[in-house]
Amino acid sequence: MKLNINGFEWTLLFVPDNDKRLGTVEEGYMNLGNTEFDKLMIAINSDVDEQVQRSTIIHELAHAYIASIGIDDDVFSEEGMCKFIGCNLLTIYGLYEQVLKKKEV
Repeated sequence: MKLNINGFEWTLLFVPDNDKRLGTVEEGYMNLGNTEFDKLMIAINSDVDEQVQRSTIIHELAHAYIASIGIDDDVFSEEGMCKFIGCNLLTIYGLYEQVLKKKEV
């Protein structure tokens, strides 16, 4: 699928665990996703369960967004921030929706 992130047209693909687009991985580990700014490509491991995929999609989108606005690892720990976003964004957004609903009452 195609995604426009800050004026860049990215391709997001769901690929099997053995696909080279997931990048290299240490023995005994599995890559859940990979973002390549030079190719404007995001690969998501299709061999994991849906909840892991959702978290991985958010994580990899965060990498793409960060890269698309020109922020590099020297400013902050990109990997740490992407892990936080990937694991917590849906929860935080759910809380946000609760706040909006209560605000309307």
